[in-house]
Amino acid sequence: EIHAEAMIACCARLRRRHLCGTCKSKLLSGSVDMKHNGGIRQREIDAGLFLPCCSKPLSDLVIDR
Repeated sequence: EIHAEAMIACCARLRRRHLCGTCKSKLLSGSVDMKHNGGIRQREIDAGLFLPCCSKPLSDLVIDR
C-alpha cells in the first residue's frame, strides 16, 4: 500500500500524455475519476486497476502498486 499523492508525484513527467501505464495500480478502496488516453485496457479497469497519473481522487484511497 502506498499513499496516492506519492504515486502521482512519481509519474508527474508523464502526466500530460497518460500513455505509458507505468504507474498502473490496483484500487483497493475509494474511488477516482480517471481520464486517460491509453496505457490501460478496459479489462484492466474492470479488474480494479487505474492510472494514478491521470486520476483525481474522489475519496480517501488505498492502493496496491
